[in-house]
Amino acid sequence: MSMLPPIGSNIAVYAQRLGPDSSYAVQMVCLSTLLSLITLPVMLSLAAALGFA
Repeated sequence: MSMLPPIGSNIAVYAQRLGPDSSYAVQMVCLSTLLSLITLPVMLSLAAALGFA
């Protein structure tokens, strides 16, 4: 089972250097980080309940 960590903040840096609008990249980095705070503990709890951890 693979759990994905949040995407790296370097994406926002590259977007700012290569394009005029980096706000979307910053929003996606923030969203990814917030979602991982919820999903990673849930997936770890599920794995432990099923005997995988």
